[in-house]
Amino acid sequence: DLVERDGEFYLHIAFDMGEVPQHPREAKVLAIRRGVSTLAAGVLVDERGNVLERRTFSDGGLARTITAIAENRAKRQAKGKLTTGDRRAAAITDETLHLVAHQIVRWAATEKPARIVLLADPQSRRPQRFLAWKHWDELHHVLTRCCEAAGVVSPEERKIYGSWSIC
Repeated sequence: DLVERDGEFYLHIAFDMGEVPQHPREAKVLAIRRGVSTLAAGVLVDERGNVLERRTFSDGGLARTITAIAENRAKRQAKGKLTTGDRRAAAITDETLHLVAHQIVRWAATEKPARIVLLADPQSRRPQRFLAWKHWDELHHVLTRCCEAAGVVSPEERKIYGSWSIC
């Protein structure tokens, strides 16, 4: 309906959104978040909220390797040498993300039916030692591809309200 009120026009529209898909209550949830002392951390929870298992996914020396590459790059820049074309850090990070994604999908596949939920960090753009926000996003994309190949439901990302200690 088009309504006039005090010389201004307002359009009233109603939408039928249809049925909201409900997730089955019998499904287990595999929640993954960025780790503090590891690359990522995961917890498997049953339909009642009971913790079944916890795992951490280590970086395999990623932080140490990236730090060494950054120091080497800084030395080369200080000497006035070019650092363009050095893709070692990106290649190592990409390989590590793929390894972690495969570990997560393997875990979800053994716990069928387990839904993978990536817990979005409310402070994701703050610098972090292990996994930058762009890498977290890349992990989500890699997980999606791996899940499709393994026949596991694609991961979804959920925002966290409150603090990590509540979750």
